[in-house]
Amino acid sequence: MVNKGMIIQSAPRFPTGFAPSKTSAPVPSAPGDSATLSSTGRDGWHQAIDLIRGLDANSNTPLVALAQQLASAQQSDGGWKESARATASDRDSSVLNHVALCTLLRRAVHAREYRNRYTPENRTRLIPDEAQTKVLEQALSKSWSYLAPGKKVAGQEALLAPLPAKILQTVSQTPADFHEALLGSSLKVRLEPQECLATALQSAEEGARGEALPAQPPKSPLPKIMTAAAVGAIGLGAAAALQTGLLSGAGLILAGAAVAQVVAGMATGWMVASMDESVIHDKVAHVKDLPGVSPIANPNPSLVSRVASLSPKFLGKMLHNSWFGHTKIHHYRTFVKDHVTQFRNEDEHAKVDQYLLKQGREDLIDEEYGATLGWKGYVMFQAVAAPSYALALGAAALLGAGPLFAVGFALPTAAYPLFSKEYHRYTHKPAKEALATASYPMAQFLKTPMSRFITRHHFMHHVDDTINFNLMPGADYVRGKAVKPTVAHQEELRRLGVLH
Repeated sequence: MVNKGMIIQSAPRFPTGFAPSKTSAPVPSAPGDSATLSSTGRDGWHQAIDLIRGLDANSNTPLVALAQQLASAQQSDGGWKESARATASDRDSSVLNHVALCTLLRRAVHAREYRNRYTPENRTRLIPDEAQTKVLEQALSKSWSYLAPGKKVAGQEALLAPLPAKILQTVSQTPADFHEALLGSSLKVRLEPQECLATALQSAEEGARGEALPAQPPKSPLPKIMTAAAVGAIGLGAAAALQTGLLSGAGLILAGAAVAQVVAGMATGWMVASMDESVIHDKVAHVKDLPGVSPIANPNPSLVSRVASLSPKFLGKMLHNSWFGHTKIHHYRTFVKDHVTQFRNEDEHAKVDQYLLKQGREDLIDEEYGATLGWKGYVMFQAVAAPSYALALGAAALLGAGPLFAVGFALPTAAYPLFSKEYHRYTHKPAKEALATASYPMAQFLKTPMSRFITRHHFMHHVDDTINFNLMPGADYVRGKAVKPTVAHQEELRRLGVLH
């Protein structure tokens, strides 16, 4: 859980509103578009390097003042020539300046939102005032227009989006590595961020001294060749099967129809399971007015509250147990410090254990304090979801769906809670720990873009437990409950080393 009082920013000003700092350096005027431009070669690299090194918490570097100098150089000297006149050295300098400026702005947004992570002195060094912000914004905006002409970038995307690959392919290896270390999303950067940054900085310092820069290695055509070969082999195989009579046209149609039934069933099952998860997680696990829980009686009680009041005692207890384990323990008694620290110290851990034993909920200790789903929770989820399964299958049968549709439908609906039982804990671990402790199949999934998306999505649920209920993406968007992480949230995930 991260700062329950945090305000979710929906569409902040580019890049976001900054709180004015107490001290401010003189604001340099931004050169106009008609300024006479000249190449700096690598002379300006020292500013970008000093700025990135100065972001270290123990540094006394005047970051905002340095960023203003870099912004002025980026607009007047750093490669704003027409593409035909720009040299390779211009492009290298422009990319380095862009990355350094973007990194400073991202860190400033994080310092403003997560104030408790910084000392007052570091916040003053990091957070520009309003006038300074305009200069830095203008420089970054112009940087985008030069480096990625034709690409529309606005708002938070200017800080979150990496430069297009086709731009990075035009520069030397050093600025490309610099960009990847600070704005990239490769697995190596996620697992070894400091090592990648140190290597990029060393290479940049060597370049600033005039040493030869390594060129980027040419891309191998092998992946494209292998893809084309695989497609060709499948086509030739199918043609040969038809030609030799091993597979008739009618057989091909029947096989296609069978596959279509299974795929349609899986898609429908996914949608139904996703909707069940979003609604049950929202209305049951986070119910706000259970009898005996809310200190103020609700004149218009929720459906779950009314069911708990009117149902047999065992059902009311099941609903209470679901809320207790997920909301009270997982959200409010663990992960209080940040998203990856379940307990701040052993004393806090012991107090939670004592509390659970007193409540007769030692099962939650075995379930990692709500980080995993126990078998009772699995059965309860499926029991609550069963009516929606029956309704969906019944409607499909009336529309002509057969047994194969039901088989496809059963795969995601049965597997999802089992997957969640295992997967959820890894969204609360730093990347190295998650990959080191996960099984081989789970580790491979954790590396995928889908897993990274789910991790970001779930992080936002711990920022605000009224949004982002899905680990099985889909229904949150239909219900209007999906919120993307802001620049500050992305930086917090990066700081925590989460595989996002």
